[in-house]
Amino acid sequence: MRFTPHRLRGSVIAPFYHFNAPVAQIMSKPIATSIRLPEDIKDALEIAAADDRRTQSSMIEKILADWLKANGYLKAKAKAR
Repeated sequence: MRFTPHRLRGSVIAPFYHFNAPVAQIMSKPIATSIRLPEDIKDALEIAAADDRRTQSSMIEKILADWLKANGYLKAKAKAR
């Protein structure tokens, strides 16, 4: 039996994801946003992201999520056992 990718709302989903993951997990995508940064902050972000082996986008997400959790705006996820 030959498997081909399935289409779900315009994105290609591999068959094994289709059967093993909840639909909400398959369809959820991060929301794109843009920000303007002063050059010195952008340069520092680039260095910090490289030091942490992350993309700049991932670093911004981590910094923002950590701040939101620390200030009570975002609930911390339960730790896996």
